Amino acid sequence: MNPNIISRLHQQIETRNKQFVEEARGDNLVDAIVLKKLAMNKKRGAEIVKSYVEGDITRTSTFEDYQYVDYKQHNEYLIKINDHVYMEEQIEYRRATFFQDELINDEMIEVEEQEREAIKVEEMLRETSADEPKRSYNRREAVRYAERWWDDYNPEYKKFTNNCTNFISQCLHAGGAKMSGHPDRSKGWWFRSNNWSFSWSVAHAFRWYLSGSNAGLRGEEKESASELELGMSFVMILMEMDVGSTQPLS
Repeated sequence: MNPNIISRLHQQIETRNKQFVEEARGDNLVDAIVLKKLAMNKKRGAEIVKSYVEGDITRTSTFEDYQYVDYKQHNEYLIKINDHVYMEEQIEYRRATFFQDELINDEMIEVEEQEREAIKVEEMLRETSADEPKRSYNRREAVRYAERWWDDYNPEYKKFTNNCTNFISQCLHAGGAKMSGHPDRSKGWWFRSNNWSFSWSVAHAFRWYLSGSNAGLRGEEKESASELELGMSFVMILMEMDVGSTQPLS
């Protein structure tokens, strides 16, 4: 991994850790997690007098100029309450996002919750597969969805600044295309709550996902638009309009 990214992440962790201790904090509090913990301690008459932190990178992924670093942060707090002192431990799972080696976001991720959701999705897909073994993609349903929402916004989905690929994904899903890959944003094609795969909203990722998929939603390249059937033209038009202009949003 790029040593500059490791150095910047280390600096970010250390800066946030210092904010827990009053004498090292200064005037600038920028992390919501720190503010929440300090408020809880203040409410019960407690104070963090020392804070220790360690971090371990658990996974990295790259998309174009973006790099995503998942890491586990282990904090130990020496807390004083009245005349007593005790040690408290906390583990956070976090994701740092870098753009061209610059840190642009660092947030907590609910790993256990995502794993539970992934299990539920797999169970739902198995049940659907058992109940409807012959169901296939319905192009007319995709067209109906496009006609309904082409100039409007479906509140069930997130709206992006560059919304083309997101809209195409909605149409395909309305036609019965099956989602897969949750909760890994770099795998499969899916949308769930406030999270989604890169292939759901980014033209480049969508194109490469379609060309490499062996099951579920798949794509086939055509020489000209005359070879397309109703409900297929969205993808081909999208590739001409959107490629090179869309950036991953979160």
